[in-house]
Amino acid sequence: MLAKEIATKKKVAVKHMKIKVSSHYQLKKALREVHIQRKLSEMEGGSLHFPVLYDVILDTSNKGYHSVFFVMEYFKQNLRTFISSGVARQMEAAQIVKILY
Repeated sequence: MLAKEIATKKKVAVKHMKIKVSSHYQLKKALREVHIQRKLSEMEGGSLHFPVLYDVILDTSNKGYHSVFFVMEYFKQNLRTFISSGVARQMEAAQIVKILY
């Protein structure tokens, strides 16, 4: 989802994850997603290829489900178009290893 930061008027991407409270698998998946996004944001040269994670917002107002919102840098392309563009082939092996593992 596309949004606009109020202070800077900059476009940001917002990813929404809906998590069933009783599902340990979904909770672990959400934590893993936060961990991976932070690693990619902090990786040297990572901001050239992956959106920077600005914020993570947790909404616990619904009793059955929690919502996690990832506020990230807006990119015009998605992962599929990035890989097919050939830019991924120019990445160093160390960068790919960090992403995958």
